[in-house]
Amino acid sequence: MFTSEITNREGKIVARVVFSDKSGGYSQDRFAGLNLANHVGDAPIAVGYNRAIFAERLGLPVAKLTWPELIHSADVGVVDADIETFPNVDALISTKRKRGLVTMGADCAMLLMVDPENKVIGSSHIGWQGAAADALGNFYSAFESLGGKMKSSHLFLGPSICANCYKVSEDRIAAVAKYLPDAVVGDGIDIRLGIAAVAKAKGLKVQVVGGCTSCDSNYYSYRRDGVTGRQGGAVVLL
Repeated sequence: MFTSEITNREGKIVARVVFSDKSGGYSQDRFAGLNLANHVGDAPIAVGYNRAIFAERLGLPVAKLTWPELIHSADVGVVDADIETFPNVDALISTKRKRGLVTMGADCAMLLMVDPENKVIGSSHIGWQGAAADALGNFYSAFESLGGKMKSSHLFLGPSICANCYKVSEDRIAAVAKYLPDAVVGDGIDIRLGIAAVAKAKGLKVQVVGGCTSCDSNYYSYRRDGVTGRQGGAVVLL
């Protein structure tokens, strides 16, 4: 599991980010390891224990995490209260301290964002459908609406599928290329590459965490395995 702490210009630790993989956890069979998703058919008790482990790594009790519903939309939820599941969104933003924002994926891009100076955080899940609907642009606009600034922000990109493992139709390539042209690599797409290129152009500090979910058996991959679990990412203002 990857963990990083983000400091402001005075050197004070302002936020923490975490990305999980399959290691550890209580899930069995196709979900073996630290599956965080309760919508894929895994035993609820195992998912509950896994989420507690994940939350502990972030430094919070599990009740202090907010999970997006993840419906492949471009909508963004503003977390200003203690809510466990935010319906109908794939992205979350907040200025609330001690409230973790979660995302999950099993090939789609997972991103976590922190502005340590203006104390704004966000999490997002972006697949090809979200990319084609400008989910990234909506996420950035919402982040700025809460006072976040691109040039003082850090963007963490978790493990996701590479273009070599994600060959798609010409129509899908064209849809993604409209907003993320650098995601297109030959006859495949790598959403994470496209997001990283846009982020760097905006002046964000970008860190890529982990490799390809399909190539590496330490991650869950829907493209590779079909029925499977989900790894996650989370961010919290301390």
